[in-house]
Amino acid sequence: MYKKHKQYRLFNFDYSQDGYYFITIVTKDREHFFGEIVNRQMIYTPIGEYAKNNILKFYADEILDNPYQNNPLFINNTSSVIGITKWSILPNHIHLIIEIINKEVKEYTTITGLSPYQKVR
Repeated sequence: MYKKHKQYRLFNFDYSQDGYYFITIVTKDREHFFGEIVNRQMIYTPIGEYAKNNILKFYADEILDNPYQNNPLFINNTSSVIGITKWSILPNHIHLIIEIINKEVKEYTTITGLSPYQKVR
């Protein structure tokens, strides 16, 4: 009858549109699958190392002229590019800021209130 979990998504929002999105991934039962912090440094487990290596494939390197040049989605010429601009792996969760860039131009209009940008129909 009542929701058991808080709803973190905006109703009717198109999450495929251009923008930056903050994502947190938490392990089941908050188990330390990704590693441990020892002397203020993250020591990765094999799973944590695997997660880090896959995050780095999509990392947008701002030092490069084209920050997405190493991104597999950019290389394969897909219709959109997903880049990870900031990330952090902790023992039981991962934080990511993901940027979505659509190669086709879409128009959006602002809505009053707390709603995000919406597509022009």
